[in-house]
Amino acid sequence: MSDFADHKLVRGLERIVLFTSTAVYSKTPLALSPKDTCSSYTETASAFPVIAINASVLAVGDFKFLTPPYVFLENNTILAERIADFLAGK
Repeated sequence: MSDFADHKLVRGLERIVLFTSTAVYSKTPLALSPKDTCSSYTETASAFPVIAINASVLAVGDFKFLTPPYVFLENNTILAERIADFLAGK
């Protein structure tokens, strides 16, 4: 993913790699899939929100990117650290 909102959790990220992601919906999407992503659920191509936030609730449509070796790809480590800080209330 390389389409990010202007939010401190994703600000400045260039690219993250998600592997088994699903769409997550909120009024505040933080990251979108590429526009040609095909949903196996709807069988349509579109940009889908894969990370979203609503006040103190963060939704991420994948967890594999948090585990080795995937956490070391692209900006996944930075995102993982920011998520940890968010969960810790920092």
